[in-house]
Amino acid sequence: MCCTDKLSEPQNLHVTEITKNSVGLCWEPPESTGGMDVSGYVVEWRDVTHSSGWVQAASVDGATTNHVVSKLTEGNEYLFRIMPDNKIGTGPPAELSQPVTTKLPYGTTYVIFIVLIISHVL
Repeated sequence: MCCTDKLSEPQNLHVTEITKNSVGLCWEPPESTGGMDVSGYVVEWRDVTHSSGWVQAASVDGATTNHVVSKLTEGNEYLFRIMPDNKIGTGPPAELSQPVTTKLPYGTTYVIFIVLIISHVL
């Protein structure tokens, strides 16, 4: 591999967990690094529900291939993408093909408080 090769996108980006306000992501390093080690990854999200632009969620080191994106809004749909970075520059993104909806993992949970007041008349 020569140093003039291009940095390619990360491989096998997938969701590992979904909660009401976070999404866990995992990926594999790019097939081509341009002859230089990957120094980091940029993690971005986009709120499809509100047609927002891409927002950087995190910048992680080159040895890290997972991240949990937090502080998301329950019920919204999000797209995610990961871009590798090294001394050559930033590579193309790996992007999820379908949006992810933030939600409780087991459906809606209702919390019901029942207060029993028992009075004794003496």
